[in-house]
Amino acid sequence: MVGTKNAIFNAWAEFYASGDYWVRVEAILRTLDKYDVTPEMERAFRDSVNFEIMFWEASLKKDPTILY
Repeated sequence: MVGTKNAIFNAWAEFYASGDYWVRVEAILRTLDKYDVTPEMERAFRDSVNFEIMFWEASLKKDPTILY
């Protein structure tokens, strides 16, 4: 158990702490190492990191969810 009473959150967090997750990450990294990095790839990576940062910042600030 990760440390919360929320079973869904625990399952989510435990997956990221699992060996199975790291096996998948390593497989993805091995695959990505086969490609030359292009400016488009760099931009997509940078954008994805920024979206991840915005997600966690919104969570920490408890920003309301916007539904479209």
